[in-house]
Amino acid sequence: MARFRATMQGQRGSASRLGSAKTGITARVNGWNVGVSVMAEALDDKDRVWLTATGGSNGATLERCLGYIELRDSVPVFVAYADVMRYGSKKAKAS
Repeated sequence: MARFRATMQGQRGSASRLGSAKTGITARVNGWNVGVSVMAEALDDKDRVWLTATGGSNGATLERCLGYIELRDSVPVFVAYADVMRYGSKKAKAS
């Protein structure tokens, strides 16, 4: 059963993909020099969505983790990567 769903719209129409709690799901959107990777994972009963800046589709290998989004008290909260490194992923403070 799907826990995650990714959708996109482009020149050739729309597409969607599904991911389970076991597999998660990853999507990439690139410009020539900059892009973003979005990865969703299941942590027990919580969903966490990681955001990573990338070097785009020109072959650059530069990647920088920006942080993650999760629900806290029914509100989506962004936790910056610097806070993840400082406090640990389970204790990170919201931005």
